[in-house]
Amino acid sequence: MKRIETEIILNVESIKVWKVLTDFESYAKWCSSIKFIKGKAKHNETIIMETATPDGSGKIYTGKGKITELIPLKSLKWKGGITGILVGVHFWYIEPIENNKTKLIQGEDFYGLYPFFAGNKKIKSFKPFYENINLELKEYLSTIE
Repeated sequence: MKRIETEIILNVESIKVWKVLTDFESYAKWCSSIKFIKGKAKHNETIIMETATPDGSGKIYTGKGKITELIPLKSLKWKGGITGILVGVHFWYIEPIENNKTKLIQGEDFYGLYPFFAGNKKIKSFKPFYENINLELKEYLSTIE
């Protein structure tokens, strides 16, 4: 398993972060790398998403995932990919902090042959992709009530 993990401090309460992360229809409004997510934010729900690949190539990937964890105001995870080749578990962890701010931890655990052979350096090269999502979310949250 290889992991990418990022974090950011958001200047809003955790409830606002949670509402945006679980409103899959809103992702296209604030996240340039996710074109759409179809499905409901429910445990074991199958979702379909179209997203840019994190390697910076500009390639678009459409795939299915399954929500594997949904703990209100705490965590959201989905899992997707091709078993044995490349499976990703995308995670969002929400931690309320002082002054009505939120620490968001976002990342992905990669499993399969691709991360094994690609190695840590290649996987870590994807980190700016995830950091950009954090920044886009922060910007979007600053524009909504």
